[in-house]
Amino acid sequence: MKLGRRSILLGITGVFAALIVGVASGLLDLLASDHRVARGEAMGSLAAYWVVTVLFVIIVSFAAHHWRDLLLALVALLVAGGLAEATLRLLHTPWGLPRFAAVRSTEYHHIYPPNREMFQGVFDEHPVVIRTNEDGLRTGYTSEQFRRYHDRVVMLGDSFVFGYGVRQEAGLTAVMEQLLRDRLGEADVAVLNAGVPSYSPLLERALLAGKLEEYKPTLVVLLVDVSDIGDDTQYLSEGHIVDGRMVFDPRVKPSAYHGALFELIQRVSPSIPWGSPPVHALNYPFRVARRGQPKKDYDYYKFSVTVGQAIEKNRFFIYRHPLEETRPYFARTLENINAVAAEAERLHARFLLAVNPRYHHWNPKESPENWEHDYTVDEPYQYEYFRFFDEARARVAYPVFSLLPAFKATREFPLVFKEDPHWNERGNAFAARVLVDHLLETRMIGP
Repeated sequence: MKLGRRSILLGITGVFAALIVGVASGLLDLLASDHRVARGEAMGSLAAYWVVTVLFVIIVSFAAHHWRDLLLALVALLVAGGLAEATLRLLHTPWGLPRFAAVRSTEYHHIYPPNREMFQGVFDEHPVVIRTNEDGLRTGYTSEQFRRYHDRVVMLGDSFVFGYGVRQEAGLTAVMEQLLRDRLGEADVAVLNAGVPSYSPLLERALLAGKLEEYKPTLVVLLVDVSDIGDDTQYLSEGHIVDGRMVFDPRVKPSAYHGALFELIQRVSPSIPWGSPPVHALNYPFRVARRGQPKKDYDYYKFSVTVGQAIEKNRFFIYRHPLEETRPYFARTLENINAVAAEAERLHARFLLAVNPRYHHWNPKESPENWEHDYTVDEPYQYEYFRFFDEARARVAYPVFSLLPAFKATREFPLVFKEDPHWNERGNAFAARVLVDHLLETRMIGP
């Protein structure tokens, strides 16, 4: 048996040696799609796979005499895995929940799965769990429950309305609802979180006309963000008109949930040195196989638009050009906002457009380690965004309210995360107070 194993190992070594010679001499270049094999990487990969194959042969030969030990170890491993899975589910640990991820949608471009708990991560030492309702919205209300309230406020927007990085009970809409009830002295008012990360007025109009119609809002508030102009431009290029409505291609399938233990391992895996030379060598054939294939996952940051004589590659292009050059893109977004307002009118709801600033508009010291590098804190035309909506106020039939003066006047600090431009829990509470004050002062809600 020992001689047989030795012969097999010598044979395997001979095959790998021949392949290495073929790579080094260039004989295997014809097998590559570009007719050129990366010799260093390929030979390193062959050496790594030779080690793995030799170890596999040794283990198999060992199993022939010690199969009972291996079977016992396998059973013990399965039992331990089952107990770990049951414990993680019983404890309901956030790290065992499905990962926070949207699914592609034909009608809404992307939306979140219905009736799902997802773990977004840890922000300011708080584990953040996302809980969705039957329509994939981050709220505990069903449409039937929401309709029972006399005043029904629907908040539209992107991740700022959604409450990115904050606990559900500390998000903008939850705080607004409690403030309204306290200020009005009654509980017959509800605020619906209809914010979806990376949304823009084009998608918000579809959401209001589709899923949100059943909630019968009495007031619709749209919080517009500086990213919306780029988002509208991109989503318009991705969609196409079918039977008079915009539809999108839902090619990417949602990731499956394989259990709490699997999710925990996935989250621990970034600490494994995947970029080490041995792992890099083992991954080489898969990288070669994927080369030249279209990327299946949706790339939010794939963007290109021509402004004047420049080709811009990110969504914050409005920061680097005067309004005279970017006005057509602003105007397109305003058309989409007008469509949202018209949809609110069809639902017999009042409408308010709220203009949201980013942290660098009021205090560039707010997010010193901001991971977003698509803009700086002193872009030359970063205030053109407010100028456009100030001018638009006289041309539209609905009120336009800017949150910038309130943010510039406050001494509260910090209002956003250290490493992320979104509001932290204090920022959500502050924005909620500003919006509630405006709604009550202008009597858009209440007696």
